[in-house]
Amino acid sequence: MTDAVISIVYSSIPRVSSAYATGTASAAVASSSSVASTYQPFYGQVDSTSQPSFLRSVNAGMYIGAVLLGVHTITLGRALVAASREKRLSHRALFLVVASALWAMALVYEICNIVFTVDAWIIGEGSSGTSYTYFVDNQNSGLEIAATVAALISTLLTDGFLFVRCSALWWSPLVTVLLGLLTLATYAFDILEVYWVATSGNTLWQTPLFGQLSVSVALAQSLHVIFTILLTYRLAAKHSKLVGVTGMAIESALLYSIVSIVFMATYCAPSMAANAFLPMLVQIQGIAIDLIIARWYRRERTQAAEPAVPATIVQLPAPVQAPSDTSSIIDNEKPMLTLMASKWDQELDKEPVPPECTA
Repeated sequence: MTDAVISIVYSSIPRVSSAYATGTASAAVASSSSVASTYQPFYGQVDSTSQPSFLRSVNAGMYIGAVLLGVHTITLGRALVAASREKRLSHRALFLVVASALWAMALVYEICNIVFTVDAWIIGEGSSGTSYTYFVDNQNSGLEIAATVAALISTLLTDGFLFVRCSALWWSPLVTVLLGLLTLATYAFDILEVYWVATSGNTLWQTPLFGQLSVSVALAQSLHVIFTILLTYRLAAKHSKLVGVTGMAIESALLYSIVSIVFMATYCAPSMAANAFLPMLVQIQGIAIDLIIARWYRRERTQAAEPAVPATIVQLPAPVQAPSDTSSIIDNEKPMLTLMASKWDQELDKEPVPPECTA
């Protein structure tokens, strides 16, 4: 079914010499479409030879995101169970709110992505344009803006959670200040990027329209790698025996870092494959935090279940009493005293003899 639709799309894509030429003045004048002239920079970046790759990558991202949303739902259940059993109220509230919000943003993003992609295949092909032109002409639609805002909120929550965790493990003012400044800088770039997409009708999809997108993506994904490096180093130095290799990979958000590196490399290349990793990145954000929360509770429960180390009792030898002269004398006089006591009892038992009267 998908191959048939893609083949129809390929047959309906116009040549480079039509309204989607690479940006020469003559081609812009020849086009009678005002939309084509408005989005001329984007058409120039993705020409007719790259349009099939663009459509394939966006379609693949939609399916990958849907599958990972199911995985995200499973990990959310584990995180909610672990968070509800947390004894400390502050940690319980934080875990419940962050895990639920990340899943909600991932759901909103995937729904908007699916609806928009389906509309592009159906409505785009039913009109005078193509699926590709529908993508380009409707980037500032409500669905795309909602998906972009959901991705922004998911990124802010994930990076904020990892920043707090790094600060708590390192407990160093220098690390907290430097990492906080870098995190705020990425927040600023992310917010500006969303504003740029929402107001100018541009897109987060590859290919990037201007250099700002590459700078923003590179900075944000580099921050994720820094989070993993700091967490891994601290866990290996302080909690290696307690956490283990698997736990260290989970608690350092290693999966999130790997996907960030791949997305950054493909996006800044630039490569159309980045469109498949963008929905994956949004879902992995929530999955990584869910696994950290579940692992946190498991480690706390393991520590509480371990028996306390019993105190070693040292038994001292009984003190040896040195013999004394007094004790030896008492031991020698005991038989004599016993004999005297028995004679005394015998004398008391005898009846008294009255004295004889003399004349």
